[in-house]
Amino acid sequence: MGSKNISLRESAYERLSSLKKEEESFSDLVERLTRGKTPKYSDLAGILSKDTIETIENARKERKRADKAEFEEISKRFRDDDR
Repeated sequence: MGSKNISLRESAYERLSSLKKEEESFSDLVERLTRGKTPKYSDLAGILSKDTIETIENARKERKRADKAEFEEISKRFRDDDR
């Protein structure tokens, strides 16, 4: 596999370096950060505060509960209409 050299300002290098996992190469880091998938919470470690992550997780759980309740309500309406 080929490789390319790129030039980074010191500040950019430091930011990337702070995101790099211990056993991860810079190539692996760039691929992880630029892949097309939604990032995992673990990818955001050190970027977001614990309070922010907790807020996001709570909002996600609440949305899931609301979606389930809405689905159950719609299902009930269809069952009632069949009677």
